[in-house]
Amino acid sequence: MDDALERMRLAAALWSVEGDDAAELVDAACALLVAGHDGDNVAILAGVMRKDAEEEAPALLEAALRDVGLEHYAPDAHEAQRIAVRHLASQAIAGELVPADFLWRAIGSSSDFADRLFVLGREYLSDHRRATQLIDADVLAEAHRLLDRR
Repeated sequence: MDDALERMRLAAALWSVEGDDAAELVDAACALLVAGHDGDNVAILAGVMRKDAEEEAPALLEAALRDVGLEHYAPDAHEAQRIAVRHLASQAIAGELVPADFLWRAIGSSSDFADRLFVLGREYLSDHRRATQLIDADVLAEAHRLLDRR
């Protein structure tokens, strides 16, 4: 899968799970066109003005994904949750998200893939917790485990 397809796959998964960045759907559609992917629906989605994305892009997404052979995810679809949590884990490992932010976003994105993170989240909130750095290290270890999991 090329970078543009992967970007759209991720944008669609994050939209399914978090529903908070419709402008990224438009940007990903533009990237598809630049990369040489074709489709009337992709072009229509790419033509949505960013300021109108929240209103217009979701209705166009499924047909655009079909144009390029990608799966459309229902809200909170299991596969979309897996993709979102793995993406968040990669951001945490790369230092783009602090461990606590990764933990809370991952828990919010998926209960199916975040069992160990729930335990660590309770520890962050506990009055009798270990040092934050130790919890952070365990959160990052869990991020690595989630990335290694297929």
